[in-house]
Amino acid sequence: ADGNTLAVGGSADNSVQGATWIFTRSNTTWTQQGTKLVGTGATGAQPSQGQNCSLSADGNTLASTSSADNTDIGATWIFTRSGTTWTQQGTKLVSTSNTGTSRQGASCSLSADGNTLAVGGYSDDARKGATWIFT
Repeated sequence: ADGNTLAVGGSADNSVQGATWIFTRSNTTWTQQGTKLVGTGATGAQPSQGQNCSLSADGNTLASTSSADNTDIGATWIFTRSGTTWTQQGTKLVSTSNTGTSRQGASCSLSADGNTLAVGGYSDDARKGATWIFT
């Protein structure tokens, strides 16, 4: 919310494994914070993590998605920051109510407090699309 933390996804990084980078600003200088973030538990040869990113208002919670994970079912990874260290929170998020290759993670939005996540999948149920809510 204050514009001092930036998440940048790169879904083609490392032969399409994908990653997310965090940058923080101090005055007019942007600096990378830590190493790139790559979630554990990706499935498939080209999971493309970092397709979409969303930060909480305080910049301490990150959602990073891939609609290609697990042969286009998709997934979302949550990371939290303590000081300058980012850590994956739990396992990747995948809905159990998807129908077919839903492409969960084609879009995402994290609430201001970082406790509610909306994940879109345009291809669910023969391209009818769906949105999943995680808390």
